[in-house]
Amino acid sequence: MDTVALRYAEALFSLASDKNSIIAYQEEANGLKEVLLENKEFIDLLSSPFLSVQSRIDKVEKTFSYLSQDLLAFICIIVKNSRSEMILDILEAFNSLCNRSQGILEGIIYSTEIMDKSLLANIEARIGEIEKSKVHLINKIDPSLIGGFKVLINDHQYDNSISKTIEKLRKSLIGR
Repeated sequence: MDTVALRYAEALFSLASDKNSIIAYQEEANGLKEVLLENKEFIDLLSSPFLSVQSRIDKVEKTFSYLSQDLLAFICIIVKNSRSEMILDILEAFNSLCNRSQGILEGIIYSTEIMDKSLLANIEARIGEIEKSKVHLINKIDPSLIGGFKVLINDHQYDNSISKTIEKLRKSLIGR
């Protein structure tokens, strides 16, 4: 994680913590992150050297007028400081800080395609039982798996991929 993104995330986390609103801020920031992920060209617009800083801030204020004053002001600070290209990293780091404060373990689940949300929730619940903690997994694509999935959380790896199954079968057939 970029140290600059982490510093911004820590500042927002500190604000959320001071207001005893970590979960509310996290939900709002995650909603914003989803919108930005679906509209990455907006981040490019906010990073454009062809627009004045004030013009970029006006666009943020108009587009995200539904956000709380604190989060809106925070995004404007990011834009003023020419860190717009880091918004997604900052929001991801903020989410991680919020999860950590709530005792939620974070991990990565690799699959050959984006997983259905209900399947992902079921896997999170099952691994949460094993880890004895609530778990949040980020889905990433790994075409080398052929099929199935692989989860990395803390220092544990849960491998339910076809490539792992084939490897186990190969080893059992050759007696190793």
